Amino acid sequence: MLLCQPPQLAHGLSAHLQGQLALALAPSGRSSADERAAGLVQQLLALKPPAENVNAWVHQKGQKIARSLQRDPALARSLAEGHVTLADAMQQLDARTEAGSVLYHAISSHHASLVDRVTERAPAEWRRAVNETASLEAYAAAAAEIGKREWARAGIAWCAQQSADFFRGGGAQRLVQNERCAAARREGGEEAGHEPASAAADTDMMLGVRDGRPIRLLDVGACGDLFAGLDGIAPTPLDLCPQQGASRTLQCDFLSLEVGAP
Repeated sequence: MLLCQPPQLAHGLSAHLQGQLALALAPSGRSSADERAAGLVQQLLALKPPAENVNAWVHQKGQKIARSLQRDPALARSLAEGHVTLADAMQQLDARTEAGSVLYHAISSHHASLVDRVTERAPAEWRRAVNETASLEAYAAAAAEIGKREWARAGIAWCAQQSADFFRGGGAQRLVQNERCAAARREGGEEAGHEPASAAADTDMMLGVRDGRPIRLLDVGACGDLFAGLDGIAPTPLDLCPQQGASRTLQCDFLSLEVGAP
């Protein structure tokens, strides 16, 4: 009886993939990471890659698995301890990719629909778009899931840090000073680059830089309260259709919102 032998990889590719997989598996046990990585490469070869393009297929799949394991230590640990096979792990990753595509489609198609409807600034079309409950709820559910992703949380933290740097680091003060200096030059009152001391002092008070008050941040199209709990930020989230459970998010059409005096 003839036994099918797994195809052989180029030596450099095999060593490269083993190194990448060992790095991903290292948190689950450094001493055996290299050995386990070599075993994963053999499991990958056993999945019968296309004979005409073995190296390219294994390289693509191996790199994807290594990146995914680095982002998901729990899956890396399960794989290293033998609780799941490589085939099982790949199925999980494919399912996540498919779920991500569904979320992306829900968001991108809704955006595209809104853009199409308001290209000619048609008020009636906009009113219909913002009252399509099913589409809005699907968008909100997708956005809620996206908001849990590590990269999304990192983006929210970055926005909060940029706000703090701008208002606490002097950016807002410089902006107001520059605007006042420009206005003074236009009116012929102040020399370029100079501003009355009283204006600079009152800029600090207006922005609340010195008294430690939280930065008030208006989050338009928030879906949920993503900035809640961040130090130094007092968010006011608005959305056409807040996600379920986002009790602090105010529901409104920002383009129809009337802003009154303080």
